[in-house]
Amino acid sequence: VRLRYIGLMRRGQGLNWMRNESRFQKIVSPPVLVAAATIIAAVIFVLDTITHLEIAVAVLYVAVVLIAVPILPPRTVLLVSLGCIGLTVLSAYLSLSNPLQGAGIINCIISIVAIIATTYLGLKNQSAGIALQDARAELAHVNRVATLGELTAAIAHEVNQPIAGAVTNAEAALRWLDTQPPDLGEVHQALEGVVEDGKRASE
Repeated sequence: VRLRYIGLMRRGQGLNWMRNESRFQKIVSPPVLVAAATIIAAVIFVLDTITHLEIAVAVLYVAVVLIAVPILPPRTVLLVSLGCIGLTVLSAYLSLSNPLQGAGIINCIISIVAIIATTYLGLKNQSAGIALQDARAELAHVNRVATLGELTAAIAHEVNQPIAGAVTNAEAALRWLDTQPPDLGEVHQALEGVVEDGKRASE
């Protein structure tokens, strides 16, 4: 029983790697990532403001969105995305070059579309990751229940064998006692079998 129990427990540990996966937000604490994203956004805003609109610096805001997706809830990620879009528009307005130039407007639109697309894909990926974690947790629970069921069946089988042997030996002892004259040697031997089966069951 003990060897089979160990085997079942090892099999049950097969899914433990799923729960112990390292995640990016566990390597670096979320406050540090939020601070880094804020600094990056500020640097991008300054660069986007002092450079010509023909240079699409605002596209780099996608990095801020990508940092926010794994550490912030979906609504906050949307706010971050809207903030990046707002900074893009504000930077285009404050830019030293003429904001009405065709190439500058196109680059501004491309940057906004890139931010929106990145936000959408990031949130979709985040939702899929949450669903995957739930499925893994459910699978781990089912595996533990199945392992427990197999362990129970193994213990019941190992216990039932000596109990069945003890019953058989006790019935044989009764039959030997019912004979005329009773065969006490056979009775003694059958009762010894009952004792041995009882010891096996207790092990």
